[in-house]
Amino acid sequence: MEKIKYKENRNNNIILIAILFVFLFFWYSQLTNTLGGPIYFIRDSFSNLGNIFSEDVQVEGNFPLQNILLFSKKVDYGKEWAEYNNQIKKKYNNFSEDIFYPKERISNTQQSIIFSKGLESNIYPNLNVPFLRTLFEFMGRLFIVLGVLFFFIFSRKIKDKILLNIIGLCFLGFLIIFTFLPFFSLYYDLPRFYQQFLIILSIFSPIGFFILINPIFKNKSYILVALFFIIYSILSLGLIYQLTGGTSAAMRLNNIGFEYDTRYNHGSELTSAFWIIQKDYSKDLYLDNHALLRFFLVENSIPKKNIFQDVIPTIINKNAYVYSGYTNAIKEVTIKTYNRLPLSFNFPTEFLDDNKNKVYSTGESEIFK
Repeated sequence: MEKIKYKENRNNNIILIAILFVFLFFWYSQLTNTLGGPIYFIRDSFSNLGNIFSEDVQVEGNFPLQNILLFSKKVDYGKEWAEYNNQIKKKYNNFSEDIFYPKERISNTQQSIIFSKGLESNIYPNLNVPFLRTLFEFMGRLFIVLGVLFFFIFSRKIKDKILLNIIGLCFLGFLIIFTFLPFFSLYYDLPRFYQQFLIILSIFSPIGFFILINPIFKNKSYILVALFFIIYSILSLGLIYQLTGGTSAAMRLNNIGFEYDTRYNHGSELTSAFWIIQKDYSKDLYLDNHALLRFFLVENSIPKKNIFQDVIPTIINKNAYVYSGYTNAIKEVTIKTYNRLPLSFNFPTEFLDDNKNKVYSTGESEIFK
């Protein structure tokens, strides 16, 4: 009798969880583009079915093996910087030269790729952390696949495990299919999509690893599984960078590094953003991608037609505002997202000081006009 009651309660819990997921999907579809994403994805996939894996689509979307981090190739930032400058010339080619500064004022201004200041450490500074993190993430994903398959093979005849088998196989199948379809990455953030699926699939990773090594290590398998996921957590959470240093230092542990430069919001930046919105909302405004996010924390709607996210002296309008956030003003670095890559280069502070007036400053954020 108690066993039947336990099964009924467990089934009711699963039904409630399923209802919750469906409710959240339709609720957020009213606030975001959650519902429109699948429609556009299906439409574009079927309309381009013949060339879905062509080179053009892969560049615009996402190459399949890029989603398996072990195969990611090293980024040539010099090449990306050159392509970005060529794109800038084409983008502003139709603008009148009279609105820009003359060449003699720009000739002394040089911009080049620089990287955010990282965390310094003399403990294991030569340890190849990116490779280790890539390797462990790849192994974690491999163990998920093996875990789902092993669990299905060894428990497919057990009635209590049928529902969990169906859920595991469905989630894994959807993840593989959507990851390898280039158009999916145009409407969804693949890393976030993967993290959401891990809510279900993560339970299969230790299962896969344990079943794989248990015939060899027997009772020690539990210790090895625990040790693997402890190291995995240290690498994933950024704790390892406290020992090795580098620009990938976690923002939740430091006030330095790339993540801090791009994501941390300073109160002074919001004050500057609020000032310019109240002062003159209609003028052109130049700022980088990440500085623009501060404006959305102050004002829900920003007129994008007046926003230029390229802080390059050659294309800055003489009558426009230039917004300088904390990273721009204090560290003299500006970060532009180009081809889904962050290009970090020196902010033209000296050029702005010589050619524009500083109309507002909080000490950590400045506005030029």
